[in-house]
Amino acid sequence: MSGTCCRPGQRRSNDRAVPDRRVPHRHPLMPLRLFRNRSLVAAMGITFVFMGTFGAQYCFFTVYLQNVRGYGALATGLAFLPAALVGMVGTKLSEKLLGKVGPRATIVTGLLVGATGMAVLALGMSPNGGYPALLPGVILLSLGQGIAWTAMFAAATSGVDARHQGIASAMASTTQQIGSAVGLAILVAVANSGVEATTGPGLVPGLRTAGFTAGALTLLGVAVALTLRRPGTTPPPPTTTQTPQKTDTGIPA
Repeated sequence: MSGTCCRPGQRRSNDRAVPDRRVPHRHPLMPLRLFRNRSLVAAMGITFVFMGTFGAQYCFFTVYLQNVRGYGALATGLAFLPAALVGMVGTKLSEKLLGKVGPRATIVTGLLVGATGMAVLALGMSPNGGYPALLPGVILLSLGQGIAWTAMFAAATSGVDARHQGIASAMASTTQQIGSAVGLAILVAVANSGVEATTGPGLVPGLRTAGFTAGALTLLGVAVALTLRRPGTTPPPPTTTQTPQKTDTGIPA
């Protein structure tokens, strides 16, 4: 065998190619420097709390309609129609608020309106109550959800370089999904605490307690939103990832 041959994993002394293991570090999928962006980090916390509280309400709303009030699948789906319509109104309103008062005030407004809706919805749940008693809570909850939804993702991409806008949005979406799992698990445990019934009026006390708890936890999102910069303050320069310069040999400088 020729002396110039080398074993697998070795390179000849005159081979100037860079080992492959160095390449991924130059272009990470999620640059850690993005965590320096105050607005993005705050938005990630907000989406976590948002989905852990707002998202869980539809689970309890469904349980109440079907397991307490005896609604069928079609009737339950139709009961969600006002929530969908009001949610669309909320997103349109959020666009206007963002242009006037910025993400900070818009998110706080949406979360407070939604938290109020959770409490009103919980109060509307009763063993013999009808659907009209639930509507005020549903309207407030859905309106607050629409207002906060648009604004928190606007905050997530604020001050982020154009090349990394998608990554920043994905980071906020990831914490949103984690918050959904964690929040639902906590609130289900709250709803089931001391409750032995699996259907019927016996579920109402637990469902109401879970609704009040979710409303209180939403205030954590308000606290995080208050850390965002007020409109008019100087934002930080866009968070960028430097691209390494290369020499004519193709080796990063």
